[in-house]
This record gives sequence, C-alpha cells and structure tokens, in this order.
Amino acid sequence: MTTKQESLSGMSNVYWSRKIGNNTFRFSSASCIEGIRLHQTTVVCFLDHKKTKVQIDNGGWETSTTKNRINRYANEGNHNFYQLLLQQKNYEWIVTLVAPVNSGKDDIVLNFIPGMSIDLVHGISTL
Repeated sequence: MTTKQESLSGMSNVYWSRKIGNNTFRFSSASCIEGIRLHQTTVVCFLDHKKTKVQIDNGGWETSTTKNRINRYANEGNHNFYQLLLQQKNYEWIVTLVAPVNSGKDDIVLNFIPGMSIDLVHGISTL
C-alpha cells in the first residue's frame, strides 16, 4: 500500500491532495491543474481548467491497473469532445480518441508514448 506521503514524494508545489482509491490520489500542483497519481507516477495530468488538454503516463508500468486509472480519470471533461481510450492490442499500448457521437468526425488511433499530451477538442497529440 502506497501512502499519500510516499505517492507525492518528489513533487513540488502540491496545493492539495486526497486519496480516491487503492494507491491512487487526486492532487493539484503547479504543473497539473488537476492530476491523478498511482503509486509514484502521475498517470493523468490535466493541463487546463476545462480538462480538454491531458497528459498521460504509465511510468513504465504496463499493467491493467495503470490502464484502468488512465481510462477512468482522463475523460472527466466535457463529453462533447474526443474521449480517450487506452487499449492493448498485440502487446502494444494504443490510444484511441473516440469521436463525439454524431460529430461527423472519425476516431483517431495513436501509438501510446509515455508522457504524451492530448488535446481532446481537436484530437491532436504532442510530446
């Protein structure tokens, strides 16, 4: 079991934090408007208040728990935008940006890169 102090160690300028699940903490810091920390990895980091720009990371842990936390918390913003779905196919992690229903847009499939940032409004990924 990871304690809150262990999970947040090494982070600076943490404004607030609270436990939200087993080994999982929600926090706000200078670098994340709001983030989700699993053990000692920030798996989801919202870069804006509307939660439309999100950074995802697995810290090198390709586990079902890591994937579950990213999928569960990365889509907390407006549902009129792309929805992020992290999947594993043929032993590779991929990100599918699922287009909004009736938007006329296509889903977008991306290779997962730890630390990648995604604009859920436009379906654009950057490092």
